[in-house]
Amino acid sequence: MFKNNRIQTKKEIYSCSYTKLEKAMQSHNKKIVMLVGPIACGKSTAVKQYCAKNYRACYSATVIKSVKELLGFVGEDGEYQKTAFAMAYVNGEIFYLDQLTNCPAELLKELIKIQREDSYKFPFGVVKKHPGFRIIVSVDLKNSQVITDKVRSNFEVVNFKYDRAVEMQICPNPELYEFITELRKISLTEDVKIDVTTYTYKKIYEISKLSSFSKRDVIFALIRGDYYTFVIETLIEKMNESIPNNSYFKELKLMGKKR
Repeated sequence: MFKNNRIQTKKEIYSCSYTKLEKAMQSHNKKIVMLVGPIACGKSTAVKQYCAKNYRACYSATVIKSVKELLGFVGEDGEYQKTAFAMAYVNGEIFYLDQLTNCPAELLKELIKIQREDSYKFPFGVVKKHPGFRIIVSVDLKNSQVITDKVRSNFEVVNFKYDRAVEMQICPNPELYEFITELRKISLTEDVKIDVTTYTYKKIYEISKLSSFSKRDVIFALIRGDYYTFVIETLIEKMNESIPNNSYFKELKLMGKKR
C-alpha cells in the first residue's frame, strides 16, 4: 500500500503527464482513471506523487485473478478477510491496480460497475460507497489494443510517454544521458533487444556514481545479458554516426576491439 507520506527528502520531479492525471482525478467520479503508456515510464510514480500531494492513501495491487480476490471473503471463524480494495472503498481512498490487461475480463466488468454505482455488496454486507473513493488502473502501451473503444468509454484515459525532461533530471550526466538515449533509439530500429525505460536512466546514473564502477562497468550494467558480438558491432556502427565523441561510446569501441 502506498502511504500518503508528505515527508520528502528531495525535490519531486513531475512528468508532463502528471497534470493530466490531476485533471482526470477532478473529473466525473463515476469513471475509472486509466493510465496508458510504455513500461516503466512513470505511471505508478505519478500515482504516488498524486497521493502524497493530495494527502491521499493509496491501496495498490498488481494483477488480481478473480473478483473474490478483489473483494475478500468471510472465513470459517466468521471474520472478514480484508483486501486493499475493500479498505480503499470503505475509507474513501484510492485503489490502484497495475497491469490491468493481465486480469480477467470479469474483473474489469466488476470494477466498472463498482465505480459507477453508489453502493456495493461485499461478502460482509452492502456498503455505501465513500464519495472520495476512486479507482486508477494502469495499462502497458503494448497491451492497450486489447481494450476496445466501447470499454474505454468507461474510463478517463491519461496517456503517458517517456518524458525527456524527467529523464534528463534523473540522469544529469550529459554524456551518459546521451549514450543511453542513443541506445534507446537504436533498440527501436535494430535487432538489439535492450529495453530502455525511464527507470533505466535512474538506475544507470546511480551505478555511474559508484567509485568502484568504471565506464566499462556502467556499459556492462546497461547492456546486461545481451552483451554479445552482434550487439557491440551494431551499437558501434550506429553510434559512430551520431555520437562519435561521447566518452562512453569510445569505451564501447575499446570493448569491441578486445573481443
